Amino acid sequence: MLFWSRYISSNLWEPIASFFSTKVILTAVAVYLSFVRILRWRRYRAIHEKYGQKFKSATLTPQDAQEIVAESLLYDMPALMNYALSFALYKTFAIPSISKILSDTKQFSSAERISRRFVDTGILISTWLFCPISGKTRSATDSSCHMRTHVCAQRETEDPRAIIALARVNWLHSKYPIKNDDYLYTLGLFIFEPQKWARLYGWRVLSPMEAHAFHLFWNEIGAKMGIIDIPENATEFKQWIAEYEARAMLPARTNHEIATCTTEELLHSLPNAFGIKTFIRRLTICALEDNVRNAMMQPEQPLYLYHFFRLFLRTIAFIH
Repeated sequence: MLFWSRYISSNLWEPIASFFSTKVILTAVAVYLSFVRILRWRRYRAIHEKYGQKFKSATLTPQDAQEIVAESLLYDMPALMNYALSFALYKTFAIPSISKILSDTKQFSSAERISRRFVDTGILISTWLFCPISGKTRSATDSSCHMRTHVCAQRETEDPRAIIALARVNWLHSKYPIKNDDYLYTLGLFIFEPQKWARLYGWRVLSPMEAHAFHLFWNEIGAKMGIIDIPENATEFKQWIAEYEARAMLPARTNHEIATCTTEELLHSLPNAFGIKTFIRRLTICALEDNVRNAMMQPEQPLYLYHFFRLFLRTIAFIH
């Protein structure tokens, strides 16, 4: 009798314990996801409360726009936004007039040079993204002051890092016969690619205020780089980009060479074993629109790889 009693008790307890264990796990996951959602939207609400009125009254400054952009790049969707900016730069290699100049610089002739150029470009762009483009840093005079609780006294100190980085970029570019249209196209991609990637792969789309901030901030960068004829609004700029791609994005050997060299630099640390590097290389092609892929002379990929690529990025958006 004792044996059967233990046997029955054991067989009754196991499903009950399993049920409660599953319930606890599901509850913990639900609580965690709710907590993450609250924190994600808390930052979104804070930046919109801070600048929403200025956006509605069309009085946002480039410095305000820089702070709004930094929120997306550093906190809300950091991985996705950085992928988008990297891809914006990569996409310019589909323009023969751009890729030819890059090829002529010989900076893509070896892995060492490509790596150095990749790092230098990242440092320069990051500097003018996250250091004040006004050349001055605003800070509270009282270190205990909290901006969200009460008004703080502000002081400005010199911070020329972004201006120096822009001057460096202008000096480097001045050595080459770069057309204004090529500058303008690159500028437009930096404005609109992050918005597109957020819409396609992010955990949320950018708000109208954030989209306007991207436009305002990069227009300021364009002006400081001496770019002219920048379209006044997003609709006109997108239309200009579409027309420019239709006439200037053509297949070319230099497009293929520069794009391939850059891809190999990005994938250099991946192992060749089990075809891992080859698989990821094919995934990078899935990020390209058909016109960009054709201009870079890259082969079309199977449909399942495109689905896998989208699933991969959406998974990143979910957890990052």
